[in-house]
Amino acid sequence: MMLTDCSRPARPDVMAPMLNGNSTVSPDYRHLAVGKVKGGRATGRIDAQVSNEAFSNALQQTLHSAGILAGDSSTATVTIDVQILQVRQPSLPFSPATVTSRVEYRLVSRVMGATLTEFVIESRGRAGLTDAFIGMNRLRLANEAAIRLNLSCFVRLLTNAGSTPGNSGSSADAACGLPR
Repeated sequence: MMLTDCSRPARPDVMAPMLNGNSTVSPDYRHLAVGKVKGGRATGRIDAQVSNEAFSNALQQTLHSAGILAGDSSTATVTIDVQILQVRQPSLPFSPATVTSRVEYRLVSRVMGATLTEFVIESRGRAGLTDAFIGMNRLRLANEAAIRLNLSCFVRLLTNAGSTPGNSGSSADAACGLPR
């Protein structure tokens, strides 16, 4: 096996959580479009990363799955700009590999051009030896799991738009890096 065969980019379809499409979202957030995604890194020959394009595609799939992606981006009322602040990985992908993702989401009104809200979500993904024998594959799976949970938390925050994040005191708040 060649070393270049070890690294594979994160897959948007695996990073996107499957949602039921019946999300109860504030009317302000029902017609969303994905704007700029920054801070990602392309996968190299010997590392597993999350690219801007892969994250953007996963976010679009997530919003579509939740039923809140505008059918045509020109009809969107809100644009989501994303800054991937950190994808913290172990220096050596021994089993298990745990990855922490920190992502900033900014929701911007298309009409006013003003930021409606912004927040940072931190989440963790993990993959063990039973998930993948090769360390780089384990790292990719942990990356995908961390981003999947991050996106799931993002939609969860939108569905709780009328309440303050972290007020529920649930274990999901802790998983989403929100205060209890």
